[in-house]
Order: sequence, then C-alpha cells, then structure tokens
Amino acid sequence: MARKSRKKNQVGVTEKKERQKYYSAIYARLSVEDTNLDNSSIENQILLVEKYMEIHKDLIFIDTYIDNGQTGTNFHRPEFFRLMQDVETGKINCIIVKDLSRFGRNYLETGNYLENIFPKNGVRFISVNDNFDSLLADHQDGLMVSLKSILHDSYAKDISRKVSTAIDVKKKNGKFMNRIPPYGYVQSKTDPYKLEIENEQAEVVRSIFQWRKEGVGPTRIARRLNEMCVPTQMKFRFLEGFPDGKESALWHGSTVTNVLKNHCYMGCLVERKTQKALYKGGTKDVIPPIEWNIIEDTHAPIISREIFYAVQDILKQSALQKKNNASKYAHRQRTENVFRGLLFCGACGSALQRDGGYYRKDGTLVGHFFNCPKKYLKKGGCTARSIREDEIQEVVLQICKSHLLLLIDSGGKTFLENAEKFNGEKCRLLIEKITVTNNHCCISFPYQSEYNKATDEIEKMLDGGGEYGTKNRDLSSPF
Repeated sequence: MARKSRKKNQVGVTEKKERQKYYSAIYARLSVEDTNLDNSSIENQILLVEKYMEIHKDLIFIDTYIDNGQTGTNFHRPEFFRLMQDVETGKINCIIVKDLSRFGRNYLETGNYLENIFPKNGVRFISVNDNFDSLLADHQDGLMVSLKSILHDSYAKDISRKVSTAIDVKKKNGKFMNRIPPYGYVQSKTDPYKLEIENEQAEVVRSIFQWRKEGVGPTRIARRLNEMCVPTQMKFRFLEGFPDGKESALWHGSTVTNVLKNHCYMGCLVERKTQKALYKGGTKDVIPPIEWNIIEDTHAPIISREIFYAVQDILKQSALQKKNNASKYAHRQRTENVFRGLLFCGACGSALQRDGGYYRKDGTLVGHFFNCPKKYLKKGGCTARSIREDEIQEVVLQICKSHLLLLIDSGGKTFLENAEKFNGEKCRLLIEKITVTNNHCCISFPYQSEYNKATDEIEKMLDGGGEYGTKNRDLSSPF
C-alpha cells in the first residue's frame, strides 16, 4: 500500500482551520508608564487591529475590551475579567491585540494564558505586531513569544524600580504623593503635591482628638459622628462625583483609630509605611514604625504635637488593655463568620455586621446576631431587626442544597450534607450576595445567568418554540 503524504494532510487541516469563523475580541490596554510611548494610545491599538481584521475574513468582530490606566504586571483588570467571562460562555473564541505587551508584562502569567488557559478553552490568540497567531504557530514562534514576554517583564520591573525611586525622592522633599488626601486636607490648587486644610473637616478631626483625650473610645466617637450626620471621607468623595465614593458610608471605630494614628495631622509626612514594588516581587511589606522616615513641617498642622502624642499614649494603653482582656476570654468558643462580606440589609443596603457573640460562664457559645450598622442611629436609623446567625445559616444551607441538586450529579450531593462543613470558602463559592429584610432572605448566586438561560430554554420548549421542541421530552424539571 502506498504511503500517504503527512505534509499534504497537515496542509489540509490548516486550510480547514483557516476557513473556520472565529468570534473575535479586540483587547487594548494602556498604563500610566505607557502614555509617553509613540503609537501606544488606545485609539491606535484598536485601529491597527481593525485593519488586520479587514484583511482576514475569518475573524468576526464581536466586542472591544479596553483597560485604560491599568498595569500590565498582573491580570486583575476589569475589562480583561469581562473578556474572560465571555470566553467561558463561548461568546468569544479569538483574542487579538496590537502586541504582546498590551496583553501583559508578567512573563509567568502571560505564558500560562498562552500555553494553558487559551488552548484548553479553544481560544485563538493573535498579536499583530509580533506576527504571532496561535492557530498557525510552530515551536519556533512559541519560543520567540516566550522571549518577548521575558523582555516585557524585565522592562516592567525596570520601570517599577525607577518610579519607586522617583516617588521616594519626592516624598523626602515633602511632596504628598498619595492619591487621596487625609480627611481634613485637600490638595492645593496651585501645587497638587501640597496639602491645605479643609476647615469643616479639620474641625471634625480636632473634635475626634479631643474626645479621645477625654476618654471616649473610638467606637463611641464613630457612633457620635454618625448621629451628628457628619459625612465620612467616602461620603465626601461620592458628593464630589468620584467613582470610588460611597453614599451610605458610615464612621466606624477603625476609621476613627486611623485618624488618631495619622502623623499628617501634626504637619508631617511619613515615608514608606509599607513597601510594594514589582522589582521586589510585587509583595506588600509592612515596615515597622521604628524604621519610618518622618518628614517634618511639610504642611500646616491641624493638631498640636502635644495633643497628638498624648493621644498616642492613650491608644497604647488601650491596646495593652485589650490584649489583656483577650487572654482573659481566650477560653471562649470561637466560630468562623461564614457570611463575611455577603450579608446586606434589605431596608437600607448597608453591609450587616456580626456582633461579638453571647457566651455561657463556661465559655461555650450561645450564638451570634447580625445587625445593621444604622440600627442604633438616633437620626435616620434603620428599622431592620437583628437576625440570628443560626437562623440564616439554616435557611441558606437548605437553599444551597436545593440548587446543588439541580447543578451537580448524585456523587456531589453530600457536598453540603452537614452544616458543620458549611465554611466561608464554600459559602463564597456558591453565593454572591444575601439581602435580608426582616423575615425574608434573597440570595443571589454567581451562576444566576446560567440559571436564567436554562429557565428561558425550558419556557421556549413548553411553548413549542424551543430548538428541540417538546416531543418525547421530560418537562418535569424543577426549574
């Protein structure tokens, strides 16, 4: 028997792949350090890719994803996250970028996407300026892409080192380099690196220090400020139109403590309380106070040094007393807050807080309650009642069990069989948000869109308009 040509067969497979239609996404990214580069604008990136797609008719444009002002050293970017969601749902199976650096500058993570994640999901990846197409790439092309990824990674680390050094020099010269000024200050209109006192907020800061000096605790100070309807920093930013502002933000004990510990209020700047740099691995290190570099007299003070250091002594004594109390009650039973960050008040939308718990004399736990932080406000207080943790845990557990029976096979039915195994990790895996309104509980699931899609398909089948019709099909689904 004559031997078949393997080369001819490979050519045929390649031609077949090229004839396939690919639902394509344009991904563009620009970070702060890239703004001075030629032809690096978002518009130029998109225009270049659009011209490429005009030539290649197998690429069907679906959507454009733009991360403007986002670093390329990691993939925690909002539009990239949306892109990957569309990849998972099958909406996108081809990603096109201007060049590899627009996709990412981290060698390891970039390589993981190109060599593992994209092939596993059947995604074609094209980098126009690098002449790289994963559909047609051979081993040599892959090696070249890996080399370029290493160069981009090295470039990003070099830029990080230079930027960190420049910031350190500016801080040592008394320039304020943080994004948001401390409560009580605003950035000068003539010099954005200079702080100026905001009189209304400064009076609040003086009151906070005075109350703490008189023996009022941070939590009581926070409650007093909320009752006086004093806006927080985040409330001010919301009123000024900043996207990171929050209309319902309240004062908390931790917020007050942060104000009391801030050296900025006596006219100083502190250099390098924490340290995070890509060239040092990207990890955030907390520097001990003894190593802080305090730059004196950089701006007008709100609090005198005498009052500031007197309050610091009070805070140290309070921390020592709290440590002693913690050892005193160390025998008490502790349990995980499995609903951390998931429970919200249905009346006002605030995140519910877990109380300290109720204990018997032997230290065994009676139970915890979740409360709305606005419940105790004298003005504009929330009317929502407290809810027992064990009550909501039982409700959520049963609902999750019901959903799991619909979504997984019989081998996984024991996943939540025992309430003791219902930990925070599983809870956050299954649940996106829980809204509680007195006796009612509304749970939002991360797979809600898939659930709704399945429901729509079943409704179509019931109406006889589904893809497969209703003949010989079981319509008794609990959906």
